[in-house]
This record gives sequence, C-alpha cells and structure tokens, in this order.
Amino acid sequence: MQLNQEKFFQWIVNPYIQGIVIACMIIFFVGIEAIFKWTGISEPDQNSPWITSTAMLLFYTIANSISSIKAKSLLKYWGRSITTYILLLVLGALFAYLVSGMPIDEAGSFRWLFVVLTLGYLIFLAIVQTMKRIVDIAIKQDKRLRGEE
Repeated sequence: MQLNQEKFFQWIVNPYIQGIVIACMIIFFVGIEAIFKWTGISEPDQNSPWITSTAMLLFYTIANSISSIKAKSLLKYWGRSITTYILLLVLGALFAYLVSGMPIDEAGSFRWLFVVLTLGYLIFLAIVQTMKRIVDIAIKQDKRLRGEE
C-alpha cells in the first residue's frame, strides 16, 4: 500500500504522532546517557537528563507550532497539541527524575524552564495562527482584486 503525499503529510502533522516521536527521542537520548553513566563510558552531568528532556520539549513546541499551519480544524488541533504537550512534559520530567535521581526542585531552574517553554509554546501557536489568518486574508483580497471571487 502506497501512501500519497497528502496522507503522509497529514500523518506527520498529527500532534499525537509528533508526541510519540518526541517521547521516543526523549527515552532514546536519556537512555543513552544513562547507559553511558552506568557502564562508566562517560560521566555526564547530573542535570543532563533534565537538559535533554527540556531540549526535546522545545523541539516539539517549534515543530508542532509550525505544523499547525496545515490544521483543518484549529480548535481540534490545539486541543490535541496541548494535551500531547502536557503528556510530554510529564513524561520528560518523570524520565529525567528516574535517570538522574534528582527531583525537579533539586535540578536547578528546570521548573522555570518548563514554565517558560509552556508560555512560549502558547505564544508560538498564537503567532503562527495569526500569520496564517493574515495570509488567508491577503489571499482572499488578492482574489477579489483579480475578480476571481
């Protein structure tokens, strides 16, 4: 069965699929750090799992915000995206805690980083959707001027 490009793109833009990919990346990278630490290959910083989880969460916020441009139903997309974001936040914090052995309060300023990322994510979503609406209005006006509408 061959997927056409439109179905493949819709599959990639799905916030749940993005969340699964990012969750796997968190588990993979933090797991590699844990294996290196436990085998003695290297001694990563104790905050390293927290840094990795935060970086992957930032990657999700950027990718998800940009892919929201193609969303057909904005409210449905935002609901799924924000739910996935919260699950990734909890998973990343839990996995970082399990590997590092440090709760978020002892890990430094990661609590504030998570707050800033969350606010930044909401702002990214708003900016991208505002840009999308402006472009849609411009396209509509352009069609009116050309007499296509």
